[in-house]
Order: sequence, then structure tokens, then C-alpha cells
Amino acid sequence: MPMACAAAEGGLLRVHDLSLGGLLAWGRIVSRAGDAIDGRLRVPPAAGEREVSIHGTIVHIVPEGSESIAGIKIESFDSFEGEKAYKDYVRELYRAC
Repeated sequence: MPMACAAAEGGLLRVHDLSLGGLLAWGRIVSRAGDAIDGRLRVPPAAGEREVSIHGTIVHIVPEGSESIAGIKIESFDSFEGEKAYKDYVRELYRAC
């Protein structure tokens, strides 16, 4: 799943894992652990597709060649509706597993 993000070269990270409180993203990240990070995800819950903006903190970063994998703790969302859409989507994924 792509995530638009200014902290990434080219403005895009790829999300590989989601949880209710965070996510793992991969790409050319120009930030370090402890830095704030903002991004936008398009989540397709049952209620309909929605773009959600998140604000978080990079809690862990592991270099993988010219790219990195970042563990991001989500601190806040753009709105209550955005938070609900994101969490509904994550719960849908959990049920599908």
C-alpha cells in the first residue's frame, strides 16, 4: 500500500504492515528514529475508500541497502472520521487472516 510522505525521497513509502497503533513502511527515508513523520494513506474500508492523514514518530529504522524499513508509531489522525476509517480497515485485515 503506498503512503504519500514528504520524509521519503520521491514522496512515497510502501506500507508493508499495519496495526491499530502503527505501521511498517519501506523506502528511501531521509529521517531518523525519533523524528516526526506525516503521511497520507488511501484506506478502502467497507464504508468506502477514504484518504487518511496520519502524524507519527519513527521509533525504529533499519537500513536495507539504499532503502530503509521504518517502524512508525501513529500519534494522531487528521480527524475522528479518518481515525475510524483507518482502524476499521485494519480490523478488516485482521479478520481476513
